[in-house]
Amino acid sequence: MVREKGVNSVTHINTLLVYLKYCERTVSKHHIAKLAQLSPKKFAKKLSEIQNNPEMLMSFFSPRSYRIILDYVLISREMKVINRPFNYLVNHHEKRLIPTQNLLVAVIEFEGRCFPISMAWWIQECFLDDDEIHQKQTEVSEKMLEKLHQMGFQPEVILFDGAFLNASMMGILKELNWPVICRFPKNRNCFNLGEKQNPKKLFSERPNGLFYFYKKVGYMSHKRCVYASQNVEIIVNCNTKEKLNTRDFYCILNTSELSYTEAFRAYKNRSKIEHMFKILKSYLGMLGFFRHHQDYLECHYRSCFSAFILLQSMAQELNLTMPKTLLFIRKHSLEELNQRLSTLWCDLKQIVVGTTFQKTQSLKHIL
Repeated sequence: MVREKGVNSVTHINTLLVYLKYCERTVSKHHIAKLAQLSPKKFAKKLSEIQNNPEMLMSFFSPRSYRIILDYVLISREMKVINRPFNYLVNHHEKRLIPTQNLLVAVIEFEGRCFPISMAWWIQECFLDDDEIHQKQTEVSEKMLEKLHQMGFQPEVILFDGAFLNASMMGILKELNWPVICRFPKNRNCFNLGEKQNPKKLFSERPNGLFYFYKKVGYMSHKRCVYASQNVEIIVNCNTKEKLNTRDFYCILNTSELSYTEAFRAYKNRSKIEHMFKILKSYLGMLGFFRHHQDYLECHYRSCFSAFILLQSMAQELNLTMPKTLLFIRKHSLEELNQRLSTLWCDLKQIVVGTTFQKTQSLKHIL
C-alpha cells in the first residue's frame, strides 16, 4: 500500500467506496458507518481526511489545457431551525418563502469530466452579523476567481451564465488575462460604431441569407463590438425560421481566440455541471444532511464532491453510466472492486486525498 505522510490512499478510497455503496438521500452517515461495520468516529475521521484538495488538483492539471465553469446550485430543505448559510427564496409553485442554500461551485472541465475545485456561499443580508459586509452574488464569484488565480490556476477559458456578467466581472477577467465565453442577455446593450445597440438591433439589418444554418443547431451569425470597454464577439443563434424573422436570439459573448462555432460548442459544455449537480442530488446524498451549520455542510459537500470524482472515474473505466456504476459498486465487494479497478488508484489518490490531515476540522462537523 502506498502511504503519503501518514495517509493510506487505498484505505481512504475504500472509505469512499463504502459511502457510494450505501449513500442515499435519506440515509445519515451514522447509518452508513453502521452498515460499513465502522464506528461513527472512525468513519468520520476517514471522511474528514478525504478533502477535495484544490492545491493537489492544480498540480495535477497544471501541464494540461482545461476549462473552468462557474455556476450556482440551489439546495432547498425544510428545516425547523433556520440558520446560516440559508436564504429565503420564493417558491413560485407554492407561493411562499422557503429556506434555500445558494452554493457557488467552480469546476474544472477536462476531457469531458468535471472536477470540483472550489465553493463559496452567498448569504442574504438578514443572516449576516453586524460586523460582516454584505456581498452580491457577482461579488462572491469575483472573489472566487481572484482566489483561483492566486492558487495558480490558468484555464484555457472561463464559462459561466449571463447572471454573472457585468462590467466589474469583465474588468477582473481582463486583469487576470482569462478568456471568457458566457451567455449574453438579449436585452443588454453593447457599442457598435459608437452606437449603443442590443443584439436584436445589432443584427436587424443583416439579411437572413447571411445567417449560417447548422444541423441540430439552427441559424447562427456573429459580429464584433465593444462591451465593458473590451472588444468582444457577440454570437447569436436561433433554432427556427420564425425566431430568425423576429430576431429572437440566444446570445453568447466570446473573448477567446476560438471561432464562433467552436465557442458555441464550448459553451454547450457548461451543461456538464448541471449533470454533475443532478448526480450529486439524486444519487450521492448531497441533500441528505441533517444539520444546517456551515462547517458541517462544507465537510458534507466536500465528501460528496470527492465521491463524485471517484464515481466519475469508475464510470469511465467501466464504460457505464453513473447510475449503473453505482449499481455495479453495490453488487460487488470491496475486495473485488479493488482488484478490478486498481489501475485507477494511482491518479485518484492525488486528487481526493490531501498530503496532510485537516486537523482544524473537528469530528463534530462531520457527524
